[in-house]
Amino acid sequence: MRVLAVNGSPRMKASSTYHVLEPLLQGMRTAGAETEVLHVRQLELKPCIGCYACWVRTPGECIFRDSMTSAIDAYNRADLVVYGTPVYHFAVSGILKTFVDRLLPRLEPWLIRQPTEPGRTGHPSRVGGPTKMFVVSV
Repeated sequence: MRVLAVNGSPRMKASSTYHVLEPLLQGMRTAGAETEVLHVRQLELKPCIGCYACWVRTPGECIFRDSMTSAIDAYNRADLVVYGTPVYHFAVSGILKTFVDRLLPRLEPWLIRQPTEPGRTGHPSRVGGPTKMFVVSV
């Protein structure tokens, strides 16, 4: 199993979030998982501007050419994604929100019914990728 931990703390390894995330990942490695930590702070990310070109004009590709391209590749290879974030003003960190917003090119523009959740719809993935994710926060 491939696990991608997305550390959304601005302080990276000096953060309380990382000190909770690392023992979790160590346990996963001990159980045989392959883990990778993506420190979002180290990425050069432009914020999503909501142009939806990634859905219409250049399906699956953002108009911005920055380090999100390699981050999406790591995300798509994962079986499980663990988001680690501090809570700022009742929400995830801004840098983690930017990362999540920039995952938009992975999705198709239409909605489908969710087979495992009656009454819910969602955008199907263009490329597969992780089917399970959870959040670790302090």
